[in-house]
This record gives sequence, C-alpha cells and structure tokens, in this order.
Amino acid sequence: MKPDEERPSSPNDDTNNVNEEPDPESPTTVVDRQTQQNFVSKLSQFAFIPSPNSPLRLSPVKLSARGTETPDLKTKNEDDGTVAVGLKRALEDDEDVLPSIPQPSSSSSPPKKKKKKPSRGLASPEMYAHLNSLDDNLKVGLDVMFCGINPGVLSGKIGHHFGNPTNHFWACLHDSGLTSKRLKPPDDHTLPDKFNLGLTNLVERVTAEQNELSKSEQIAGVPALLRKIAHFRPRIVCFIGLGIATIVTSQLFKSEKKVVKTSLGLQPYKMRYRSDSSPITETIFFAVSSTSGRVVAYQKVDKVKQFQELKRVLDEVKLSSFDSSGLVEVVAPGPLVSRFYREVKEVDEEVV
Repeated sequence: MKPDEERPSSPNDDTNNVNEEPDPESPTTVVDRQTQQNFVSKLSQFAFIPSPNSPLRLSPVKLSARGTETPDLKTKNEDDGTVAVGLKRALEDDEDVLPSIPQPSSSSSPPKKKKKKPSRGLASPEMYAHLNSLDDNLKVGLDVMFCGINPGVLSGKIGHHFGNPTNHFWACLHDSGLTSKRLKPPDDHTLPDKFNLGLTNLVERVTAEQNELSKSEQIAGVPALLRKIAHFRPRIVCFIGLGIATIVTSQLFKSEKKVVKTSLGLQPYKMRYRSDSSPITETIFFAVSSTSGRVVAYQKVDKVKQFQELKRVLDEVKLSSFDSSGLVEVVAPGPLVSRFYREVKEVDEEVV
C-alpha cells in the first residue's frame, strides 16, 4: 500500500466507535455541558420557592429540611443522563405546595350570631302623615272580623289592607278555605259581601313597625275596637298577631289580680250580648300569629294551619255544635261598651 493512500475504515477502528466515551477535553463536549448548565440555570428561575410566611401548607419535615435556602440545583449523572436534582425534588414535593383546605377545629369557637337589626323608636304622627289610614271593611253579622295592630307603610301607600306582597294573609285565607279564590289587596272591599269576612285595625295610623306605636296608644284603641265588635256582632274576632291579643286581653281583665295569658288559637273569653232578635248572641275570640313575611318564628305552612283551625271552629259555631260554656263572659250592655260584666264559670276538665 502506498504511503499517501488512505486506508479504508475498519469496523474495529477506534476513531468510529460510537461506544467510545467522549473526551472530557473535547471542545464539543465542553460546549454541550455548558449549554446544559445554562439550560438548567434558566429553568431554575421558574422553580416555586415558598417563603416561611407563605399561606400555602408545607410538610413540617420537608420544610425543616429545606429551610429558606434556594433549592439545590446541582446536577448528577444517572444512567448516562444529567438531571436537575433540585427540580426533580421540587416535582416530587409538588403536592406539598398546593393550597390546603382548612379543616374545622373541635376547639374553635362557635360562629358569631348575626346582630339583630335595632328596632325603630317611637314614631310621631307627623312621620307618616303623608300616608292615609285605611277604611274598615265591615258589616253586621260577619263570620270573622280580622283585626290587626295598624296598617303598614305599603298598605298606606296603596290604600288597601295587607298590601305588602310578602305578607301571607291573602294566601292563608285561600289555602285554609275561608275564600274560594286567591284575593289581592285591592280586593279587600269585597270580603264582607262575597265571603262574609271583615277587616279592621286596633290603631288607625300607619307605621313601618308595631314598635313605633307607644303602648299607651295601643291601649287607647281598645275601647273603640270593643264598640265595633258590639255593633257588628261577628261570630268570631280573629287577632292577627299575639301582640294585639295581649293588649286587648290585658284591658278586659285589668281589674282582676290574676294574669290571663294569651296564646295562639281560641282565647279564654267571649263577648255576650243582650237577648234580642239577632241570631248571633255571642262573639268568641281567636288569635293567629302575625302574617307578616318578616316574622319567621312561624313559616307560611304553620300560619295556614292556624287559619285552618280557625275555619274548623267557625264551622262548628255556624252548626251550633261549638261548646263555649267554659269561656269567661264579657257582657256588652247596648251598642256602646262602657263597662263589662264578667261571669266566671267553672271549666270542666273533661271539656276539650
């Protein structure tokens, strides 16, 4: 073979052996390693490093081991490949840097109750003077005379009883069977003639809340209410709310030493009339909870049940099957109730 002739490459030629370890001092190897280190260095800029004050939960063990130092990004050769140990550890610990859901503690204090909205103070007549009082819807011989404390603001604005759309009165009338259809506030004047029901109030003037009426003003309205009852002679007077029931009852029995407690349903007294040609000789008293939607002590379904009980008692009264012998009599001499004569009768414990 000629000296200057190229020798053909051999399969065993070391210069073409792909399994040969790269020369550490080779320029190409140095460039590749430098590029790799630059890549890892740039990647480290995107690593998440939570601070000790971070709200994200960290494992106590790993937090103490990790400290506040920047994660180690030294490289390590594994299976002839280079990995970023710091980045690998960050990926392994990924679940520790996720926000944790706070768990309720058994020793934690109970949630604070919402503060009640402060009640309004007494309102002078001038405050709601621009709103008109409502007319009574009454006639003689009603089945039920409904009596509220006083008209609300919205009722005063539209000029009709129970005018607030959140009030359950009209729904309770229909759902209990006292009216054959669902009425609206503008239909209040039709109650006496179409359904033999009536509407009135203890106090005429309009306020936003009952608390805006003084107790003396409410008490002052009792004699006028009793005169209405004696004149129109309804079979039943139904108080809308225990507040008005308490006021009226306290005035009826104010001269007696015992306190007569009021409760929902049938009241422990009746008004007795003088004997005459009227088919109605007495009026019994009943109480339901306030139908206002703001009163949540009783839900609508509970209020409907109270009205259903009222209708049941009314049906018994109209059929003359209601036994009122155990009720205290409040006798009304003539159309004006100037004084009351009470006859307390023994209540038979067996009478339901």
